[in-house]
Amino acid sequence: MAAESVEQLREAVAKGQSGGRGPYRAAVVGADEDKLLANLATVDRHLQRTDRKLRAPAGAYFGQASVDPGPIALLFPGQGSQHPGMLAELCVAFPSMRAWFEGLDAAVADLTDVPPSALAFPPPDLSDEERRAIEAQLLTMEGGAQLGFIAGLALHELLGELGIRGQAMLGHSNGEHAALVTSGTFVYASRAKIYKAAHDGMLAARRLPPPLEPESSVAVSACSRTFLAELIASMAGSLFLAMDNSPSQVVLSGRAAAVDRAIEQISMHGGICVRLPYPYAYHTPLFDGWRRTLDGMYHEAAVAAEHTPVYSCATAAPFPADVAAVRELAARQWTTVVRFGDTIERMYADGYRTFVEVGPGSKLTGLVDDVLRKRPHVAVSACSSLRPDFEQLHHLAAELFIAGYEIDEARFALTNDTSLWSGELPAEKSPLHALSDEAPVPGGLKSTAPLGSNVVAALALQHFTLMQEFLAGQERIFALLGAALEPGAGAAERVCCPFLRPDRRGDGVRLDFERRFDLTRTDPILRDHSLGSALPVIPFTLSMELVAEACRHLFGHRGVVTSMSDARAYRWLALDEETLRMRIVAEAPAPGSAHVQLFELAGDGRQHLAFEALVEVSERYEEAPASYDTRPTRPTDWTAARFYSDYAFHGPSFQGIREVQRIEGDAIEATLVVTDLASYLDAGTLALDPALLDCAGQLVGLWLLERGHRHFGIFPFRLREFHQHRATPPAGSIIHARATVQWDERGATEAEIVFLDERGEVLYQLRGFEQRYLAFPQAFASFVLGAQRHQGSLSRAVHGNGVRRVLDDLPSGFLEESWGIWSRALAHLFLDRDELRQWYSLPHREQARDWLLIRVIAKEAMRELAAEEHHLELAPTAVHVVEEGSGEMRIRCAELEARGPMPRLRIERHEHGLALTHIV
Repeated sequence: MAAESVEQLREAVAKGQSGGRGPYRAAVVGADEDKLLANLATVDRHLQRTDRKLRAPAGAYFGQASVDPGPIALLFPGQGSQHPGMLAELCVAFPSMRAWFEGLDAAVADLTDVPPSALAFPPPDLSDEERRAIEAQLLTMEGGAQLGFIAGLALHELLGELGIRGQAMLGHSNGEHAALVTSGTFVYASRAKIYKAAHDGMLAARRLPPPLEPESSVAVSACSRTFLAELIASMAGSLFLAMDNSPSQVVLSGRAAAVDRAIEQISMHGGICVRLPYPYAYHTPLFDGWRRTLDGMYHEAAVAAEHTPVYSCATAAPFPADVAAVRELAARQWTTVVRFGDTIERMYADGYRTFVEVGPGSKLTGLVDDVLRKRPHVAVSACSSLRPDFEQLHHLAAELFIAGYEIDEARFALTNDTSLWSGELPAEKSPLHALSDEAPVPGGLKSTAPLGSNVVAALALQHFTLMQEFLAGQERIFALLGAALEPGAGAAERVCCPFLRPDRRGDGVRLDFERRFDLTRTDPILRDHSLGSALPVIPFTLSMELVAEACRHLFGHRGVVTSMSDARAYRWLALDEETLRMRIVAEAPAPGSAHVQLFELAGDGRQHLAFEALVEVSERYEEAPASYDTRPTRPTDWTAARFYSDYAFHGPSFQGIREVQRIEGDAIEATLVVTDLASYLDAGTLALDPALLDCAGQLVGLWLLERGHRHFGIFPFRLREFHQHRATPPAGSIIHARATVQWDERGATEAEIVFLDERGEVLYQLRGFEQRYLAFPQAFASFVLGAQRHQGSLSRAVHGNGVRRVLDDLPSGFLEESWGIWSRALAHLFLDRDELRQWYSLPHREQARDWLLIRVIAKEAMRELAAEEHHLELAPTAVHVVEEGSGEMRIRCAELEARGPMPRLRIERHEHGLALTHIV
């Protein structure tokens, strides 16, 4: 909405009235009404305090629009922006987008057995190794470069249909080709000619010989430019400045041996280095062979006399008017430094204040912000790997609207059922135009054959099925979401399953719906199951409950869940941003039997199979085996109290172990209590009891602790059989549990567990309960395990005039295991909300790892210092780290600043390559 004054806007927000037109504008973006109202409340609170600009990443915007916001510059990213699943949501919704990728597939069919779009839109259920192989191919000159080129053209066309057009173009590295085409500088008589150019580019890249000596590249930040210039000069001819992206980042390329030496010296100087996965030294004289190839290809290209201005990162100036000079410069930029920062400065001087990134990523947006810093500007991407496609487009529209551009609401009706501007919410709730994130979710992409070791061949097998899904379009998607099923059941039926409440009734054949977990609204129980008490994750046993509840809905709440078999967990389900979108699919191959799958719906539009099981429903519970007698208690080193204090991360609702009775041989016995979940859940009846069942894994952990294991985690991944013989007793009931555990030295445990009620009758049986055993580095364990976490996590030694604190036992690759779950847990433990957003936006894994570890060590060092000198216990998020370049850190902490001057920290390198701090 808009208003003539901030007072009018504030009054409209407070009274829930629609606003008119004017320079003061507000917009909210949200996936549902609750999110919209939350962001609206953020705007309301902001207007009560100040009239400064508001730009909250969650989706709350306010500002004073410029009368003439000026021209828009479109930025086209190059290599590195491509990622699996890029633009997938838009390709499902818009046939015009999909046609670009289909045209590329047809054009290069003679060059490859694997259509390029099979790399862009791979099957969802790939292993880490397979996904890494795809990501590597996406970055090649042969296939990835052409995909990035086509993605830029397709997205540019869509933005034009939405009324967003550029008055200037700029391409970064390989993105310059898309800028030259979309600007009308390079003229192709038909789209077929564009595809032919992509075909020729792929063929030329295939024929490109490997470098005579290995080459590589590295991104460098937090390092003096003077030092870098001296370093490059010392290795002239072997090391080059390839990209000057922003004040905070440059890229060095050259001979691999020279790059290795540069990394070593930069690291010793305090700089941060991130290796880039490129086999050639792009934008250096070493890549002259490609320049000559393009020079020949461009020689015959038609160049228009009149076109939208295009700026060149090779000259930091507009392309020349001379036709021959245009062709020569377009080829020469591949051996010339990419002066992106200088070019943005030149465009800013020429009057450009708004920069829209047009491609499958948002890296250039961050670089623009870094170049222009606090100067007035707008930098926003049309696509992001961190958000669903539709949501990012809505954020783009909100940013432009606040800046003063008029957004055509009708054009932003992105699909028949999804509009950008959803109109006014009910008057009593909100007067603001609301941006809706709801969009069809690509689903049901199933493999026609299992993936083999040859990833490329497997992708070829997958491709036909995938493209058929695309061609089915929205009608297929809505069918997958169960739109044809009957309306939801009555209120009495809805509350019987407190975790799942689909908006439709199961028909006994298939049920498909979404569930959004929200830590603050519907699912506070997950705070009690957080890695390191910081990152909430869905426990294996809650996944079992979700599967059971889905099955009950499928069969209309008739009967009880009696058994489950072959339950498998494939990936962590974590609430990184306090929310998690899940798709639940239940199908009945036979009456009373169901196959249920849980999919995580990722922010990039992909879905990942996370959990599945076969479930049996019957009119009554199975007959229980004979009852068991309990045995007398014998002392153990590990009591329940010690377990929850010194090891486990479980909160009250998951602390079901009351007393450890005995641990001997391969057996463990304990008494449990049914915890009260009423304060976490609406009134209703659980199909199982996930908190009580979670004690099964806890018993295995206790068994390992008693046997001498200390720094480890155990994580369930399979349950061969589960049987339920009676309903779970009410809260406060005493349960007896008995388990036998088999230890596999290869890194797993397998347990047989029985739960008995107070009368000794069998309640649950678990057979073949398998858990992965992971040995934690001691420092990491001290951060995440038990109530005494953070104590003594850094080793210390006197060093000069200060104290050196070192975190030195994190093996390479450990934090990135299992989709980066350990680095995510560490980040949630140490970083505040703003830092988390910044960390998640970092484009490269190594850069993100260093950035995180630097802050972990700096914050931990300050917390230890506060405890030693001031007897203060500080939370990690109370300490803020400000990087100042050359490896130095400035610390901000209100509690410590009140007690005297703050120490400065220097980040250096340990002999094992890990970061350390030196208080000076």
